[in-house]
Amino acid sequence: MQESNKQKDNWQRPLCVDLDGTLLKTDIFHESLIQYICSNLLNLFRFLFLLVRYRKKSIIKNIVAKESNISLRNIPVNKDVLNFCMSEFRSGRKVVIASGCSEYIVNRLYSKFDFCSEIYTSSDQLNLIGENKAHKLVELYGEKGFDYIGDSKSDLAVWDKAFKSYLVGQEKKFPKVQYEKVFEKPKSSLKTLFYTIRLNRLVKSLSVFAPIFLFNTPESLVKSNFLSLVIASLLLSLLSISLYLINDLFDLEFDRRHLLRRARPVAAGKISIAKTVISSLGLSLFSIASVFLYFKLDVALAFLIFFIVGFLYSYKLKYLAIVDIASKAFLNLSRFYIGCLILGLSLNFEVCLFILLFIASFSCLDTYRILAQNLAVNGTLDNIKNPYGLNDLFFLKSFSVSLLTFSMISLLNVQIVNKWSGAFLLILSLYLFKGILNGKMKSYPLYYIINQRILQSAVVGFVIFFIIKQYVIA
Repeated sequence: MQESNKQKDNWQRPLCVDLDGTLLKTDIFHESLIQYICSNLLNLFRFLFLLVRYRKKSIIKNIVAKESNISLRNIPVNKDVLNFCMSEFRSGRKVVIASGCSEYIVNRLYSKFDFCSEIYTSSDQLNLIGENKAHKLVELYGEKGFDYIGDSKSDLAVWDKAFKSYLVGQEKKFPKVQYEKVFEKPKSSLKTLFYTIRLNRLVKSLSVFAPIFLFNTPESLVKSNFLSLVIASLLLSLLSISLYLINDLFDLEFDRRHLLRRARPVAAGKISIAKTVISSLGLSLFSIASVFLYFKLDVALAFLIFFIVGFLYSYKLKYLAIVDIASKAFLNLSRFYIGCLILGLSLNFEVCLFILLFIASFSCLDTYRILAQNLAVNGTLDNIKNPYGLNDLFFLKSFSVSLLTFSMISLLNVQIVNKWSGAFLLILSLYLFKGILNGKMKSYPLYYIINQRILQSAVVGFVIFFIIKQYVIA
């Protein structure tokens, strides 16, 4: 009888659950802030002004939440915690949301979690975290009159007043607390890291070596600048990773609506917004600072322009028809041009025209591939923000073929280009176009080459042949 009364008391205690990092895999304030800044870059300065004007974080939370217009439809949810809360609710227990999020946001989420009978959030006067949350719950239910699920250091004060404590995270993080149950967060694996940094796309940074094979580059120039080319390739890779992370932040809402991209670590909540921002800023600042310290001013400025255009591409340019293709072509051309600057090679108009047309054809081809893949997976193009429609797919395919054709015609007028390289590029291009037109190319063109044994053999064979002919026999 005593055991039965004890069980009854358990169900009379409300189960209080936090949102950020607990019931949700992400931080709502960080998501709102990113959306707020992404909607207008000038909002970054307005946010800094809010930090100076208002000392209470709760006021800033509410302002950002109301003006960000964040989409909550596909927000990543912690399924283990969700299932536990729903199980407790079905057993007759009251489930309460107690979160430091803005009241405006939580009210919108209330319909998503209809099993919650009450919600308590931050207001302009009170930031409901840490001691404030503990006092509020004690005031409502009494000390030891509730159970609590949390995930962070600020929840220690709440667990101290709770009857039973539940943790979302690693138990060793707060070893002094006795937990009734631990919902472990999956650790970031090596696969997650590779997926985040787009390891397969970093091969584009090897474009700095392309001038060696495309032009009749003297052996003395190659030997004296080879280390600089290696360093430039590594720094370009780091800068590209920072741009990919920035792109993931800009595309959060659209990635979550995409059947394939929703698995990206940032969109899925496997990597926090704060870590993504810090990593992006750190990599970009380190790369640009290293370039200005190691290379000459012209190379450093080329790196800086590459980063600025890459940032603008993620922010706005990729949503403009044709401009998106030109931007991608410019970024790929920048990698090649940096290699030319390091080697001290000058490019005349005919060479620039050939390279620009050739690279633009692949940029157009990649745009076509992305849209065709999205259409095949989702059955529509409406779930991604892009400037093209179904009727434009044929145009993109035809336009890419036209660009490649004109680039090959312009190649005939270029005297300094190694003819073996030109012939190899033509054969390689035709093979890649065959792959995309047949629907066999599902990834970026260079990554497609890496996964094709015939192309692997052709590329390796050409490199060996070129080195022997250019530097051994000569």
